[in-house]
Amino acid sequence: MTKDSSHDLLALLMVLVVLLFLKIPFLNLILALMAVLIYASKKGGIKNGLGFARPKNWMKVILLAVFLSTTIFLISYFVILPIIERFTDTKLDIGIFENIRENQLMLVSSLGLGWIVGGFVEEIVFRSFIIRSSTKIFSPKTGAILGILISASLFGYLHTYQGITGQILTGFVGLMLAIIFVLNRQQIWLNVLTHGFTNTISMFMLYFEVI
Repeated sequence: MTKDSSHDLLALLMVLVVLLFLKIPFLNLILALMAVLIYASKKGGIKNGLGFARPKNWMKVILLAVFLSTTIFLISYFVILPIIERFTDTKLDIGIFENIRENQLMLVSSLGLGWIVGGFVEEIVFRSFIIRSSTKIFSPKTGAILGILISASLFGYLHTYQGITGQILTGFVGLMLAIIFVLNRQQIWLNVLTHGFTNTISMFMLYFEVI
């Protein structure tokens, strides 16, 4: 293992420890984000280190993100969720987002949270940093596979407020987002938009009591 890959491994372990063992919601994610941004800035810059290269065609990326988010939502809630609920014998617990139903103020605040925390923070930490670090520590193919599995598992596990069914469902969504990130040559903008639009669709479906 090279000196650079050793540093990548230590940084990855530090972020994983913060996420797993700091039991304060959002604080663990914010501290992990700060560590990721500081490390990326020292390793060549945030833009290149986290995959924030400017897309050549923004409209194409936006339209693709809308298609992917719609597909993820439909498959997750109408195909995967019934299977998970049957397997766990437990209904999905929406948790804090239950208050969105017919509540415009909660809808607006949740949309903002969904884009800032979900679209940006979670994609930077769970997809960009974890997967990119894994591909630097191991071979590109092995690292990508491990990164996908680690990011999806951790992403689902940390959504404890949604119960076991929600954790598994969120893990599936995280798996899809991780695969998108890898197939998109580890560039993050498509993931940010896809995650943000997925959250937006979910919030509106909750507001109108479709789910």
